[in-house]
Parts: sequence; C-alpha cells; structure tokens
Amino acid sequence: MCKRSNIDFYNVPIVDYLLSIGEPIVAAGRNYYQHQEHDSLKINVSKNYFVWNSRYGEKNSRGGVVQYLQIMHDLSLAEALNKIEYDLTGKELQAVKKKEKAYPKNFNYRVKEVFVPIEAQRYLVAERKIPNHIVRHFFSLDLISQNENNEIVFKWYKGHKVVGFTKQG
Repeated sequence: MCKRSNIDFYNVPIVDYLLSIGEPIVAAGRNYYQHQEHDSLKINVSKNYFVWNSRYGEKNSRGGVVQYLQIMHDLSLAEALNKIEYDLTGKELQAVKKKEKAYPKNFNYRVKEVFVPIEAQRYLVAERKIPNHIVRHFFSLDLISQNENNEIVFKWYKGHKVVGFTKQG
C-alpha cells in the first residue's frame, strides 16, 4: 500500500476522481463506466478498478487511479502520486529523486547460434508466410539467426557491430 500524508492512493474512488479531474468517462451500465474516446477502457465501480482491454498486457493497462494516470497521461509513478495528492489536497508531495537509467557501456552478444537454422526458416516461411528467398537473404546478411533453443534471434546492428537483439520463439 502506498500511503503519503493521509491519502491511500490505491483506494481513491476511481470514478469520482476521474470525473473530478475532467476525464471523459461515461456510464455504460449500472456498475460500469467507459472512456468516451477508448471504448475498450472499462471501469468497474464496485471493484474500483479499470481495464483497458485493447492494451491488455502493457504495463499499467489495469488497476486504480495511479495506473490510470500512468498509462493514460504517460506519468511516472512519482508524477501520478503527486498529481493525485495535488488534486485531492491542493498540496504537492515532496519531490522524489529519479534514478537515471543505467545501460552497460559495452554490449556482449552471447547467443549460441545453430549452424543450420532449419526450425527458424520453417517457421518464418510456413507460419509467418514470408517468402523463402527473403528469409534466406536475411540469414545470409546475418540479420536473423536461430539459437540452440530454436528461437529466432533478430539482431540489431550499428555499423558492422551487433549492439542488441530480440528473441522470438
């Protein structure tokens, strides 16, 4: 539970709060509201909870007022808490120092690739319907490969150096 001053941020009544700050939500039934511009964003009044179905799986796509402010207005946790505190009391919270993201200075590509990427080729051609000549061309350019777990590895290059990758599989 996040509690500063006397506000329990995670139990603020979501509909009352959103209406008070002018969010475009409308009643969609006895116990439900929805966003006027995003009809897949539903609010359950009795559970004090929203779910944005079309963005399900994304961070903060469901929850209370804190998560709503984070996903709808692209606020950090500290910014969302500060906004709620200000909206409800007129006072701002003490500033929270933000940590700077730390990235490694050097990227080390440690993927054990297989010599003949049969499973990756089969998947890309048969399942994803990518023409075989394109798949072979990408393999020949070393843009994609297959690791020992039969996952497809999409490499990110800067010049001639691999600087990152994404795995699919």
